[in-house]
Amino acid sequence: MKQWNTEGIDELSLDRSTKLITFQTMRLAPMAFIMSRCSDYPYKSWKLRSIEPKVAILDIVGKRCPYVFQIGPGYVKLIENQAKELAHIVGIFGFCFLV
Repeated sequence: MKQWNTEGIDELSLDRSTKLITFQTMRLAPMAFIMSRCSDYPYKSWKLRSIEPKVAILDIVGKRCPYVFQIGPGYVKLIENQAKELAHIVGIFGFCFLV
């Protein structure tokens, strides 16, 4: 089901080349742009390899492009990526917590 609600949204624009949506609103409330979380799923292939004690590299080849993650104690980091929309997070540590 596809649905787009523009209630309270003005001056909406979409730049398809950069995948940037801009808009103005007078409503201060939680907002979301929802799309399939699995746009690269099912994966074509994946590989997990240890590069040192407690550190591994996860290579994923998705439908659109490959991704390479470094995983260590309490963190994950995207280290290689071809998707323009993720370029700003390459090399940045993300923290993960085991529950």
